[in-house]
Amino acid sequence: MKKILVESKKTFSSGFNLTEQELRRIVELANEQLDKTGEGTIKENKYVLKYENGVVEETKSLDDVLSLENSGSTKIVNLAFEAKKSHSVLPPKRSPEYNKIRLEFCSSKKDSYDIPIRLNVSGETRDWVFITTSILEERLQKIKTFSISQLTEKSNFKFVSPISLLLFFLGMMYYMMNGIDFNIDKRIQALDSLAIKYQNQDSINVINALFDIHKQQLYNETSPDILKPVFKPIIKIVIYLFIIMIGLQLLILLTKRLYPPYIFNWGDYIEIYKRKKTTRNIIFVVIIVGIIVSVIGGLIANKIG
Repeated sequence: MKKILVESKKTFSSGFNLTEQELRRIVELANEQLDKTGEGTIKENKYVLKYENGVVEETKSLDDVLSLENSGSTKIVNLAFEAKKSHSVLPPKRSPEYNKIRLEFCSSKKDSYDIPIRLNVSGETRDWVFITTSILEERLQKIKTFSISQLTEKSNFKFVSPISLLLFFLGMMYYMMNGIDFNIDKRIQALDSLAIKYQNQDSINVINALFDIHKQQLYNETSPDILKPVFKPIIKIVIYLFIIMIGLQLLILLTKRLYPPYIFNWGDYIEIYKRKKTTRNIIFVVIIVGIIVSVIGGLIANKIG
């Protein structure tokens, strides 16, 4: 009788904080569930790791995974764990994997998919597949986290960099075409020049000065610069928006650095993550103290006034 393969696939878009203890417990649960199938004598665990430098490594030992430095170029960005149990009565190449558990943790956005957690369970019986999926899913709830930097990964925030560049180039083009000193009456400049000469007791040719003022008046009336008072408020808005966009961009970079959403928390990264948490706490305290001082200062100023 031909056996039917039952498969369950789950994906989770949340962040995760995978510690050594949690990884060991997940592997233990997966193997316990495979032992309950009763069929097959070949059981195998496999771990596939991808590092920051792009190197991919495969091992069958969990201790090898947990003994890694996990920092710098060898920082873990992806981890796939696979436990399977198959029949031994058939040749290895023909041996069907009737019971298999595969769990993937992904923090790299360079891959073709960017789902942080994937869980695939396949087996011969529906009950075993559903029960195993539920047990592992319940365990994954313990490592799932939410990080503020996840908000910046949403499509709503992908416009920040392009709009910042657009506003910057618009401002630069306007200044290049119209000059930095826009909306300045040339007659005022001429009068200021005469005033300086008068204060310095320099000789002033009145006829030439009048011609100069009249020439600047004609220039202002015929030059396209008469539109500058109309564009000045628009340019100010563009500049303010550009500053806001740059601020948002810096905030996004800061949150990604201090609030990593996907954490393989063992090896050297334990200390790195502790330093990030300490820095976050310091920044939070500084902000709170600044707000309190600002509020108190405002209240005192109002009472004095």
